[in-house]
Amino acid sequence: MVTPVPSALKITPDKLKFGKVGTGATSSAQTVTLSNPNKKKQVPITLESWNFSGEFAVSQGQTTCASFTTLNPGQKCKIGVVFKPTTTGAQSGKLTVVGNQSNHPSATLKGTGK
Repeated sequence: MVTPVPSALKITPDKLKFGKVGTGATSSAQTVTLSNPNKKKQVPITLESWNFSGEFAVSQGQTTCASFTTLNPGQKCKIGVVFKPTTTGAQSGKLTVVGNQSNHPSATLKGTGK
């Protein structure tokens, strides 16, 4: 009998750069792709939530993932991300995805408020 190994959720790209965005404005959306690699012994992954730090937020129109979506091996979904600076200067943040897998992948987010 083969015992399934915990799946490792992947996030690509793992860095997004938004450039300069006016304070009080919202950048154009960029997306990250979450995937459950199609490898032997992979098991389904259930996405529980994703969290942003810094002045970044989800872009609903670009997002195909949802809380409690199950990604079977080989499946993917996307999360749209926007930068909404409230202050000037270089800013950074993180998008962290939580699910029932052993890893919690993240993407580094950077932008500059002007």
